[in-house]
Amino acid sequence: MEVSNAQRFCSRAFRFLALLSVLASCSEIRSQVISKPSGSPFKKEEILSEKLKLDQQVQEAEKALASVPARAANAYQYGRAIENVVRFTKERVLWERKSRRTPGFKSSERQKFYNQAEIDYRKSQDLLQKAINVYTSIDLAKTLAVASDKIEMAWFLLNPVGWLRDFEVEKNLRESEKLYLDALALQDELAGRDADLTLETILVICDFYKTNADYDKSLELYERYVESVERRHGPDHKSLIVPLREMGKIAAMTERQKDADELAIRVSRITGRTETFLPEYPDLINRATDLSRVDLGNIRYHDRNMVGGLTGLGSIEERGAPVIVGQLAKQIIVKILVDETGNVIEAKLIGETKKGPIILNAARTTKFRPFLYKGTALRMLGRMVYNIVE
Repeated sequence: MEVSNAQRFCSRAFRFLALLSVLASCSEIRSQVISKPSGSPFKKEEILSEKLKLDQQVQEAEKALASVPARAANAYQYGRAIENVVRFTKERVLWERKSRRTPGFKSSERQKFYNQAEIDYRKSQDLLQKAINVYTSIDLAKTLAVASDKIEMAWFLLNPVGWLRDFEVEKNLRESEKLYLDALALQDELAGRDADLTLETILVICDFYKTNADYDKSLELYERYVESVERRHGPDHKSLIVPLREMGKIAAMTERQKDADELAIRVSRITGRTETFLPEYPDLINRATDLSRVDLGNIRYHDRNMVGGLTGLGSIEERGAPVIVGQLAKQIIVKILVDETGNVIEAKLIGETKKGPIILNAARTTKFRPFLYKGTALRMLGRMVYNIVE
């Protein structure tokens, strides 16, 4: 029996929204979010005060934008004024997400915050496109400002306000990748392949690829990043630690343990601590091209990075609203080995459950994108996670 359309959509929606949590760790976003201990809510008075400040900043930025005469001679100034508005509307979108973790608000207040975030979200996208159009109109389409705007547009596509339909999820992923690569190409040309700005963008794109389980694409960019840093700072620079670790993890998951061990030695030399890279069996649901057609009954696909408390327990109606379908009873992990063509050739259930045979069958019949490294297809270790709901 085929998986229902709602279940297929739910899985893809979870895959897409998983990007939020990892991208939020990028420096671009981290600088805009107040740091709090994990699980610690914000105080109502604190964030209301922040909201008043943001509202004032948005109003001032919009007033400054309105004061720029709409003439070709002012086009560059107009574009920069647009970007200043987006800077604060984006922060207000992030503020709404922070308010969800803050106790003391009535449901009517939360709905008001959400409505404002939705308006800011749409407005920001429209303004960014307008800024790009303005720069293009004065022959500034190939500028670092446009590259920055494209990166911002990708951020908004990957951080939606509300739920997306299936076709919107795939569309946003494709458009985000194109925007990132367009921006990177502009930075390569204008700032230089080894410039700090360019290298920062490479790491942002690596996070995007890694979260979407495009480990082969992220590996290619990590290698480019390492080569650039080595040219500028030598082989033992501290900025190499994170990319070398990621490369080591990918080497281990693709059964290239010799490469993983060599990378571990490099990282150990920089950190002064012993490092080892063993297979970590990352979640591969984001890499699945054809989810199993096995009837899973009350079993739901799970994505470990889903935010908002609906992980693996929701189904999405056609209009895009979340619907809770049950309570989590048990979580089951299946370690898998994917061959060079994307087929599962080994599957091992971790733990015991009466649903074991069904889950194993589902894992074995799932199809994945083959892992390509320097034109060669490699085997890949990973896992699939399933939630049993009641």
